Amino acid sequence: MKLVHQDWEKAVILNDEKVPLISIENPQCLYHTLKELEEESRTGIGNFVLSEDSQILDMKKRFLFVASPWDMDLNDRKLTTKLLLRLTGEAQNEIYERKSEELCSAIQTWLEELTMDIPLPVTYDLDVDLEALLKAFHVHLEEQGESLAEKMLIFMKSWDILCGETAFAFYGFRNLMTPEERPLFYENAKEENFNFVLIEGPCHDTIKAEDLFIIDKDLCQIFE
Repeated sequence: MKLVHQDWEKAVILNDEKVPLISIENPQCLYHTLKELEEESRTGIGNFVLSEDSQILDMKKRFLFVASPWDMDLNDRKLTTKLLLRLTGEAQNEIYERKSEELCSAIQTWLEELTMDIPLPVTYDLDVDLEALLKAFHVHLEEQGESLAEKMLIFMKSWDILCGETAFAFYGFRNLMTPEERPLFYENAKEENFNFVLIEGPCHDTIKAEDLFIIDKDLCQIFE
């Protein structure tokens, strides 16, 4: 995937040999860039363009801006909805269809026995709502990973599997990882073919695995 902005001289390649790292040293420019990314992630409208193989992608559907580690919520409503739909679909396919029918039949038998001794006109639907059943068991994604890098990998994988291939922009994450964590995180992310860019303020101690793009205090754009 490729991310471009009308004011940027450099196109950002999200799944490349090196990890794209954007260092914005001008505070006002950093603020406006983050605001644009957040709005476009939410509305799909803005100055950023996301594409793949010359095809323009819908930023609202295919892009996610993550403003802080506390925003990596595996129980986000969209993720949970997609998970329930995925599991409901699996329950109705050829592999699980018979087991699902047996489960529904067992539930109906249980309800018949349960209501038999109550002298009231109790009724219920014979068609079991599998999605409602999954909700009753509070099916959700479990938070895993101890380090920030591990949590980022799980977060990206969850979105890719449930919502389709997604482009991520993480703000302030890179400087929260130790120099020892970064190379391993980049290697693992590359193996998974994740599409992401890291955005920071002033950046120091860069490594070879990073493709640095600087917008300095004077708004000059510096890149190789």
